[in-house]
Amino acid sequence: MPGKRRMLEKMTNSFWPYLILTGLCLSLYLPGIASLPPVDRDEPRYAQASRQMVESGDCVRIRFLDVPRNKKPVGIYWLQSACARLSGEKDAIWPYRIPSVLGGITAVLVLFAAGRRLMGGPRALLAAALLGACPVLVMVAHVATTDAVLLAVTVIAQVCLMLAYVRGCSGGTVSAAVAFLFWAALGAGILVKGPITPVISLLTFLALWWNVRSAAWAKCLRPVTGLPLCLAVVALWPGLFILKAGWPAFVEFLGESVGRDFLGKVGGGRESHGAKPGYYLAVSLVVLWPVMLLVWKALPGFWRARRTDPLVAACLAWIIPGWVVFELVPTKLPHYVLPFYPPLFLLLAMAVGKPMPEMGVIWNWWMRVMTAVWWGVLVVFVFFLPVLGWFVDQRFHPLTLLPAFAAAGCGVYIWRQMRRGRAARALLAAAAFSVLFFVPVFAFVFPRLDAVWMSRKTAVMVHDYERATGKRVVAFCAGYEEPSLAFALGTHTRLEVGAGKAAAELKRNPDAVALIQDEAAPADWGGFLPPSWRAMLDRSVALKADSRYGEAFLKTAGQMGLTIREVAHADGFNHSKGRRVRVTLYVADSGGEGR
Repeated sequence: MPGKRRMLEKMTNSFWPYLILTGLCLSLYLPGIASLPPVDRDEPRYAQASRQMVESGDCVRIRFLDVPRNKKPVGIYWLQSACARLSGEKDAIWPYRIPSVLGGITAVLVLFAAGRRLMGGPRALLAAALLGACPVLVMVAHVATTDAVLLAVTVIAQVCLMLAYVRGCSGGTVSAAVAFLFWAALGAGILVKGPITPVISLLTFLALWWNVRSAAWAKCLRPVTGLPLCLAVVALWPGLFILKAGWPAFVEFLGESVGRDFLGKVGGGRESHGAKPGYYLAVSLVVLWPVMLLVWKALPGFWRARRTDPLVAACLAWIIPGWVVFELVPTKLPHYVLPFYPPLFLLLAMAVGKPMPEMGVIWNWWMRVMTAVWWGVLVVFVFFLPVLGWFVDQRFHPLTLLPAFAAAGCGVYIWRQMRRGRAARALLAAAAFSVLFFVPVFAFVFPRLDAVWMSRKTAVMVHDYERATGKRVVAFCAGYEEPSLAFALGTHTRLEVGAGKAAAELKRNPDAVALIQDEAAPADWGGFLPPSWRAMLDRSVALKADSRYGEAFLKTAGQMGLTIREVAHADGFNHSKGRRVRVTLYVADSGGEGR
């Protein structure tokens, strides 16, 4: 055993862990990056705004179609538009996802590099591998949003702060490069997602100051020269913005970005994403199984060690105050607490192999309850994908069995290793679960759920019409107005025009087409379901009356004396709203039969 341990130490002190971790991340983040359509409303908004930067050459002002997008700073748009320019594929979604992939990889490698300096190679490798295979990171690394890049810059800033505290408590110091990285990462974090990274670092600093009642250790971060560097990074974009668009436009951006977007989320739940305090803890107990249970069990020992072990104190200071603040903010999504997962994995890596105290009857009862909950979630995972394929496409997808069996097998193995007290094997199995589950899901299952990707089906319908007629059309959309449709059809697309304006544009513009949302045909739920069940399912996913535009469109067109023709229609499932819809393509009929 000592010989194996020395061999492992030698291996983890070489360049091999970086290759292993990079390979792990690429195997998880790349599958489906090109074949998976935009998966929610935020991703196509980011990607479309970045594409418009490429098309217009304006890298200062952020716009989604013809509307200013005053939500987030410019950092993520610069990264995405740069990747689109370098790839030469501005109309595909995958270049805009490259920053998220690189952000996830960067966070993992930086965590390993810092962990290797602070607690040794093997434990750092375990912590970094768990972060790389974390289901939440795997999800955000597949979408063109800010979250993976925000994680990267936050990890860089936080590990620099951690190094300064650990070295400072022992009378040492850190290099000028570490101090430079800390302040540069704070500035980059502000450019990516506003004050999130500085707030996390400030809360960590205050907790560490409280722990030792001193801030002398922070002098090695060179705040006198570092703070101007941070401000210089942040000021780059506002300066360009004011020069190009003027001071009033920048004030308008600040009012909407800080006042409506950021403070709006702090003050109340936005876009139906509100939840009560404790939401993140409940989600993490399931998503990070068995990590959270092991950390929770070791937490009393860590709390006692915070006075004597600077690394433990730094991890707790990174997690606890920030997590509490995020729990108190009404607007919640599972990935918002992703920046607090790296120190959790560091703590767990420190605890693995050490005896954990017995927690008594209450702990054993609670662990049994959480194990039962996790098993319930696992069963849902096993049946979720086959049922989802049948629910939205009314057909069975055999490939959905691959991740289902992987989930079941890894779940049984994790449970058995936990019962035997083999935490390291359980954690490695959890990482293997991510590979065996997410690779087939993103590579084979999700891209083939055709009915879910209504924007893709609608775009195919429009492109088929363009090929048949040999002309480029402008789509005016009423009812179905998802941002993903704008990215699929192009910048000239017009959303949220209403039935009246869509009819008017058909009459005015010979190159216009109307995409009108209406009620979809009843789904074929299978003859084996009772009629009452089929009726209940139809009602649960039926389109609401105020979202049906077909009748109003036809009535308005008739009043205008406009003869229109239905070219094609597409039925599917709007996953953003949980409704079955039909999108019909209408054109002005210059002759022949109309309706």
